[in-house]
Amino acid sequence: MMRTKNPRSMMKFVAVYLLSILSLTACGEWGWKFSGSGSGGADVTISGTLSDAVSAPKFKSAQGYGNLYAVSDWAGALIQVIDSSGNILAETIANAAGSFSVSVPPGTNYFIKATIGNLVLKAFLESVESNRSDVPVNPKSSAEVKILGSILGDADVGEPGNDVSIAINNIDIPTTMTSIESSSGLDTVATAIALDIADNYDANATGASVGTAGTAGDSTVSDIASSIITIAGDGGSDGTTPAGDGGGNWDDMKWNQDNWG
Repeated sequence: MMRTKNPRSMMKFVAVYLLSILSLTACGEWGWKFSGSGSGGADVTISGTLSDAVSAPKFKSAQGYGNLYAVSDWAGALIQVIDSSGNILAETIANAAGSFSVSVPPGTNYFIKATIGNLVLKAFLESVESNRSDVPVNPKSSAEVKILGSILGDADVGEPGNDVSIAINNIDIPTTMTSIESSSGLDTVATAIALDIADNYDANATGASVGTAGTAGDSTVSDIASSIITIAGDGGSDGTTPAGDGGGNWDDMKWNQDNWG
């Protein structure tokens, strides 16, 4: 006599099989981890806080105060960790205070993208080989990403599906980021982003138009990016992305110090 299989066992098998295909595993109370790139090894944790405020001497002297807070509730903000190839490595949801924590494979050149309403904030992490705590995602980190994008010739840097791995591998990232972070113009861009958020943030909007998605500070972004002069062998044909020696490395890099504050 033919033996009938247990329907419940079959359903359980199918459910497990489908989950394995999706390669999606729980990572924290509100986190999801996706299969993607990374250097391998045990997962590491990225923890940080969202903020729309900027505090800088120029901002205080020009506006009479040091901080602007247009976002009073960050609950529901989507946090995505994206590698330089555009793969989403993990997602999570921030709490009302803007705090978040997410597990990802160890690696380098990761972007954090935070989205709420019409606001997008970003941050760039050169190395995530170990746990990272207190990572700020705010107008200043967003300004750094915008400047990096201008140097790479890609305004959509840090977006899912946008591959900038070749462009990033063609530059000296530590030197580039150090120069961006030390630029006096960085505070100007961060302040412009913060003011734009204060004036135009809409928690109920669905299209991104503020923060890194906006145009605030773009003229200064271009000035900072253009002050980086690259000497890359045969040179980049488009004037933005250096062609290097064909092996993915710049032959040399120098900075036009006259354009830096």
